[in-house]
Amino acid sequence: MNVPERLNQCWSKVAQKKPLVYHVTNFVAAPYQADLCLAIGASPIMAPSEEEASEMVQAADVVLVNIGTPTAQSMETIRTAMKTAADTGTPVVLDPVGYGATARRIALVDEILQRYPVAIVKGNSAEIALMAGCHGGLRGVDSTGMCRSDNAVFRLARKYGTVVAATGKVDYVSDGNKVLEVHGGSDMMQSITAGGCAVGSLLAAILGASGDALAAAIAGLIAMGIASERAIESGPGSFKTSIIDQLYGMSKTGLGEIEGRLRLQDRIAG
Repeated sequence: MNVPERLNQCWSKVAQKKPLVYHVTNFVAAPYQADLCLAIGASPIMAPSEEEASEMVQAADVVLVNIGTPTAQSMETIRTAMKTAADTGTPVVLDPVGYGATARRIALVDEILQRYPVAIVKGNSAEIALMAGCHGGLRGVDSTGMCRSDNAVFRLARKYGTVVAATGKVDYVSDGNKVLEVHGGSDMMQSITAGGCAVGSLLAAILGASGDALAAAIAGLIAMGIASERAIESGPGSFKTSIIDQLYGMSKTGLGEIEGRLRLQDRIAG
């Protein structure tokens, strides 16, 4: 099977299998993440209570952990969800929103990665760079600095034995053996809230349906890139809504325009 076929097959499985995506996420992004999941055929569920976390993981096909608004309660929910996911073998996508902004976020993400298996780590370029020990910058939860993202995803993927995706002008993905570049997308993404969090939901839904972490990361980034390019850009409000509409249409037609968007680096980053 060639790469475009593999990615399109992973994408099409979302509509076929309708995976249940359990979100432990932040209150800013939750409604948009739920809308996105429904648009592509996945079933989202948001349950912030620690008392429900174990049962939710056992029912879910995949778990998305997003640390965007960490509270004492949500951190306990995350720990319970991660422990149950490890016990049941349920795959987890980790979105380390604002890693580096506070000591609390750094400690929580480091604890997760050191104690529990994670299938995909998805963050912006600065978050991934900081996690990999490179130099980067954050203002609030937004990326303000640049580091060699290809190096960062490679180092982090190899360190934790996971797939790592860093979003930016060019997106980078690594499984610890190779680094791939994903091209495309719209600069308007920087003008809306929850865009990056929605990418996490997208990756989780594809992973829950396909079980293929590397392909899910690549297919999700390509899908968001295509959708954002096709979205009506009269302003941030309509752009944000149009992304949902575009992804809904792609759930019927497939990814389509993959050629030229994906490039395998011909060197190992170091």
